[in-house]
Amino acid sequence: MLVGRTHELDTLVQCLNEIRTTGAITVLVTGEPGVGKTSLLATLRDAATQRGLAVASDVSNERTWRPPYASWTSVLERLDLALVPASPASDPGISPDEHRFHMSRTIMGSIRDAASSRPIVITLDDIQWLDQPSREVLTHLTAGLGTAPVLLVASWRTPVSDRDPNFSSFAANLRRDPATRWLDVSGLDEPGVAALVARLGQAASPTAIRRLTAETNGNPFYVSEIVRLTLDHDSPGRDQKLEGVHRDIPPSIRDVVRLRFDRLPEQTRHVLSVAAILSPGFDFPILRALTGLDESDLLDTIDDALDSDFLRTTDRRPEHYEFIHGIVREAIAAGWSSSRRVRLHRRAAEALERHFAGRHELVAGDLALHYFESRGIEGANRGIVHAMASAEQASREFDFARAADLLTIATDLAATEHLAVRADAEWRRALALTEALRIGDAVASAERMIELFQDAGASPETVAHACWRVAHALNAVGADAAIRNRLRRVGLGSLGDHRDIHWARLRLLSDTIESVPNDVLFVARWVGYDAEAQRIARQTDLDEDVAQTIESFDPRNPYQTRNLIAHARAWHQPRATLRGLTAAANDLTYRHGEFRQAMSLWNEVLTIARRIGTIPWQANALNQITLLHVTLGEFDLAVASKHLADEVNAELGPASDAEALLVERDFALTHYLDGDWPGQASYWLRFVGDPPRGLEAQLAVPLYAAMAASAASRAGTAGTHALRLIDALASIAATPGIQQVNGVVAWAADAIAQLGANDRAATFDRLAAGIMASGMRDYPQTSLPLTRARMLTVLDDPLAQRMFDDARDTLAAQGQKPLLGIACYEQAIAPTTSIARRKPLLRQAIALFETLGMTTWHERAIAATSAPSDDHPDLAGVTRREREVLRLVAQGHSNRQIADELYISERTVHAHLRNMLHKTDSANRTELSSWARGKGILES
Repeated sequence: MLVGRTHELDTLVQCLNEIRTTGAITVLVTGEPGVGKTSLLATLRDAATQRGLAVASDVSNERTWRPPYASWTSVLERLDLALVPASPASDPGISPDEHRFHMSRTIMGSIRDAASSRPIVITLDDIQWLDQPSREVLTHLTAGLGTAPVLLVASWRTPVSDRDPNFSSFAANLRRDPATRWLDVSGLDEPGVAALVARLGQAASPTAIRRLTAETNGNPFYVSEIVRLTLDHDSPGRDQKLEGVHRDIPPSIRDVVRLRFDRLPEQTRHVLSVAAILSPGFDFPILRALTGLDESDLLDTIDDALDSDFLRTTDRRPEHYEFIHGIVREAIAAGWSSSRRVRLHRRAAEALERHFAGRHELVAGDLALHYFESRGIEGANRGIVHAMASAEQASREFDFARAADLLTIATDLAATEHLAVRADAEWRRALALTEALRIGDAVASAERMIELFQDAGASPETVAHACWRVAHALNAVGADAAIRNRLRRVGLGSLGDHRDIHWARLRLLSDTIESVPNDVLFVARWVGYDAEAQRIARQTDLDEDVAQTIESFDPRNPYQTRNLIAHARAWHQPRATLRGLTAAANDLTYRHGEFRQAMSLWNEVLTIARRIGTIPWQANALNQITLLHVTLGEFDLAVASKHLADEVNAELGPASDAEALLVERDFALTHYLDGDWPGQASYWLRFVGDPPRGLEAQLAVPLYAAMAASAASRAGTAGTHALRLIDALASIAATPGIQQVNGVVAWAADAIAQLGANDRAATFDRLAAGIMASGMRDYPQTSLPLTRARMLTVLDDPLAQRMFDDARDTLAAQGQKPLLGIACYEQAIAPTTSIARRKPLLRQAIALFETLGMTTWHERAIAATSAPSDDHPDLAGVTRREREVLRLVAQGHSNRQIADELYISERTVHAHLRNMLHKTDSANRTELSSWARGKGILES
């Protein structure tokens, strides 16, 4: 019954009316036990039903084990929907994270689709006992339902128990979400208490109401229990004035319930005590098996409990009962002695085993718990097998938190068992704890596992397999390298000199990077996997083992990349295929400069990732596709894919390690369309100054240092920092195994050109030439020939013109239209470019910039067309720099003297002379000097 809750109900009904126009609303209802949250939600559901809305609800219970997502399964069933088992759970290659993301999206999509027909109200009661996967769904729905007309109301008890610190964090995150509203339900005031007393069929004086309100803080359940207690004590009727309340009121709700409980017949007390050991809900056959009463006596006893407001029937299934409130069950259980509690649990375990003979898997979790709670009695070790079986079931359903708890029970029950049994339970527990992201506990469990295996004298294969499974899981979540390396060493040590798949898997977990000494940057280089481990793993029939030998950081030529694509497409495990295709797509994107082919392959990766529901792979593919759209000048498509990528990245949450890639994506857009260069410089300088932990971040430091230098040079700030980075990169880029060295050199050279750091140009020209000679091609948004052209221009080397021409040809073939326009523009304004070539280059640049919408670049190119020039049409295309050389030639200077005078190399002087002899059709230096006098060059 609901009384005295006009304000709270009006608030919820107002939300009910708003969702049709504003979209989804989440309301968080909090309050102490018994304050009326459940009644409030029930009244809301009635109001929604009367308005023709679809309604669904679920209640979580502390002691009832339900499969992951059971609350949402119940909600969907009540909406006549189904949680389609097309989820990738059956795929052996699916990861826990991928499964959770898939389930969240499936549930959200089902609710959105249903809400398109009519608005929906969903209530979830007592979410403090909601399983972790269901909590994640609730978080996603709160943030992701958008404009769908859905009212989602979730309640929980306050204060939050310190037994579940994760819930405190979860609740705090829900409250912080701007899409949520918070409704705290407090005790009733005196008029509300008076109304409740009247609703219960009693009357009371103002003094009695005042005392009752003060003593109970207006808690409706507390008040109701006192009224029932008074009625039971004072009178068989229900028409007396409630004046007995003047006696001492029990200090807590539990005390009131215990007083009422003590007045029940002995057999009813016995049955309720047994029922309380089971769970908040129970079935008649189970209770009969546990109590040993005949059917007639048990039926009479249950009727008595129903009449006394201790039990109620439910609509979950026939002959199912539950306590009217969790407080009632807790109060009954609190009255047991420890000896009685232990024996009741053991009786429950044995009764369940008898009733479910041959079907123990249906109640394995309950059996494990009852044996654990009765571990003071001999025979509790029978619960080990049930705990292990239930944990395996929970792991199959990706409920790793529950699996870890059950395996903790198993390890505790196995304390006196054979060491092999304890070791087996412990390594499985370490694995479950890791997958539940309880890393500290997982590390401690892994250490115990190692000790147990060593003491048990387990077989080498058993030790190696367990060490690999746990180390592999710890590696996947980025756990500290110390425990991973210890597990790897123990596993390898158990195998001795034996080389098999266990050895290969452990070797493939070895660190494959090493530090590169540098005073400015923390730099690591890739050294590759153990060749023997790769060979063994590739001989197995398991696609996943073969895929683990493939890494994007390994150098592959175009033929090898095409071969990898063919193999990956033939693999049967989707995750193995994704790993192979991703490595190949990275090759095409970052090593071979085949950007259109890379785009096609990333879209293939995205299609597979969507099919099996893996969010991390989708996020990576969309981020890469966005970067490639920018590279190709498809800016509208880039913006669209960026929005899609942002939505998927949001699902990954703050734990995602993709931040640097997202900022790099924005760096790409800023380079062509302008943006926040100071912000870019600040981010990348911070990144390389204190790089995050992790393999990819450490290997990316040189590239991001080069981007930091480029951004700083364009921002006009931190020039000193940029030069320090450039000098550090000069030696780093020459080190074998440095990743994305093509991008490192290109972006560092870009900074050199922006800063006018001419003395560094020769070094980076040599580096770029060496990379080109190695067969590596361009990094996205860069061009190695253009990099050389820029450096040679700074060096005043006529070879710059040939490099510009090569760059334009390559960029056109790659489809890099934005950078092609920039190459045309830079070549046009280069001092070594003749006027005859300058104008058509500017026209091409202007046309490209206009078509692509590159406004700032377009303005620069337009301005360059009207810039003054000292070129003369009748000077045979001799450039300004060549004329400076020519004047010194006419004065009789040698090539060495000219080089010293103009601060250029003798090779460059020789190149200028060769070009001028060809342009003027002169045979030697004397004829060239004579031609110059005739043109008036020497006087100008």
